[in-house]
Amino acid sequence: MINISFEKSPDTVNVQEISKDIQIALFDCRGAEQKTWNFQGLTVITPNGTVFQDADLTDTWAEYDEKAAEEVLVDKFKAFFQKTK
Repeated sequence: MINISFEKSPDTVNVQEISKDIQIALFDCRGAEQKTWNFQGLTVITPNGTVFQDADLTDTWAEYDEKAAEEVLVDKFKAFFQKTK
């Protein structure tokens, strides 16, 4: 088992503009095979700037944005490994 952690993500993903799968990380794993990825410590930021720390996206995630007076929802989040050459 290899544990990898990132202190900070180099990119931000605007989910309002996503219409296809996007790459968020690339690993050089010579001699190792990826099995799972455990997403922890994800941050959701609404268009008006409300920040929700440690969002658990393993299932449907929902919170209430008081500044916007509306529900914030992340649904059908999926992650997978794809071999590249």
